[in-house]
Amino acid sequence: LEVAEVAALAGVRSLVLTHIIPPIPEVFSGAFIQGMDAIYTGPIAVAKDVDSFYLPPDSTVIFGPCDGPCAP
Repeated sequence: LEVAEVAALAGVRSLVLTHIIPPIPEVFSGAFIQGMDAIYTGPIAVAKDVDSFYLPPDSTVIFGPCDGPCAP
């Protein structure tokens, strides 16, 4: 839950959890982030090894997760 606290304090607009070792099965992503939404109110994503995200220059919109490149 500490990552949700840091994200909330920093005022980030989107939270992507990466480099989770060992990787968790996608079916458990909801359980993995359980309780974070009570602390951090923005979108939360649990990235897999093949996921990519794209933040266009001068934008606050994040595209992803994508299986492979998301950039135009």
